Amino acid sequence: QRSGILAKVVDSREFSLLFGMIVVANMVTLSVEAEHQMKHLGDRRFAFLNWIFLVCYSVEIAMKFAVHRWYLFVGSDRAWNTFDAIMVVASFYSNLMTITIAADRSIGASFAQSLRVLRIVRVFRAIRLIRIFESTERFLNVMWGTIPNVFGGLS
Repeated sequence: QRSGILAKVVDSREFSLLFGMIVVANMVTLSVEAEHQMKHLGDRRFAFLNWIFLVCYSVEIAMKFAVHRWYLFVGSDRAWNTFDAIMVVASFYSNLMTITIAADRSIGASFAQSLRVLRIVRVFRAIRLIRIFESTERFLNVMWGTIPNVFGGLS
């Protein structure tokens, strides 16, 4: 178990919820961006927001790494932490390649298509919500399961 102020922050429920809300905001932004891109091809209004979300996710990983060091990738949450780190690297690469494509129009269509697939991978961040709200889901399932027993006892 880690100690210190940063460890208390990183291991707190509030920290997880904060980044859960950031993931939700990112998903909403991606949805709006996709809709906007369909109507206005080439418009880069959302690029700045993508960088802001990337900075948030990078700060999260950096704070966790500062607390747990390499145990971040071998501890009980290793799969989730590895997933988060891969998402950060993939997003960084995607953002850089988007800038490259915007600057150099001679890049081939197949490369642009592969970048589009990489951008779709960002949607997988929503999977993180399962981890964050796993205990909430369990609680709701238990509550939902008890409702028939409560009403069955009234008859």
